[in-house]
Amino acid sequence: MMVYRARVELLYLLGFSLDLVNMFIGTVAYPAIAAELHASVSQLAWIGNAYMLGLTLVIPLGHWLAARVGERRVLCLSLALFTVGALLAGTAPSIA
Repeated sequence: MMVYRARVELLYLLGFSLDLVNMFIGTVAYPAIAAELHASVSQLAWIGNAYMLGLTLVIPLGHWLAARVGERRVLCLSLALFTVGALLAGTAPSIA
């Protein structure tokens, strides 16, 4: 059985690795996304901008949310929302 600290570290690293993969895969996948979804360069720019905007808004709220509902809940909810969002984006039939 893993000790509490090891579980927290593993969960943090999972979240961090998902974030890194999401940032870099988006950039690498732009040509394929454009071809598959018939998207223009300006539409593709919105993908990166929306991701950065969401991250920028969530980071300052993280401390406040953790104090209100608990760090574990915020982290687990964040991972769950990220996973659902990634799945929905991955199965989107169009750029819109």
